[in-house]
Amino acid sequence: MFSKWRRHFWILAVAIVFVGALVALNWQGLALSLAIISAEHRPALLNDARWNDPASAHLFAARFRHGTQEKDLLEWLAANKFTVDRTGLATRRIQSLPCNESVEVTWSKAGDTIVDAEARVSEAGCL
Repeated sequence: MFSKWRRHFWILAVAIVFVGALVALNWQGLALSLAIISAEHRPALLNDARWNDPASAHLFAARFRHGTQEKDLLEWLAANKFTVDRTGLATRRIQSLPCNESVEVTWSKAGDTIVDAEARVSEAGCL
């Protein structure tokens, strides 16, 4: 019985030393990976948007198409921490890694209904 405990102890000790060595040798890569994973990300409706190509934001365009109530767009903007200018402009800077992004949403309306809405994502500084 004593030898069984001793064998398990050594297996555990070797595993701890091995994992410790991996962490010590790769701490910068692990730290960067953790920072990227935990960084701020775009709202889900903008996941398909490419930089400086508003036409690529298909999810956003489908959700806020012609005829959508402006209050729905304003609620989404507020929920996603945009700074809203009631003249049809909302902005937000996303602090992410490896690149920060700037998001600009513009829209026009007739009464309380959206006529046109557009989301533009652009690079705002990279590592």
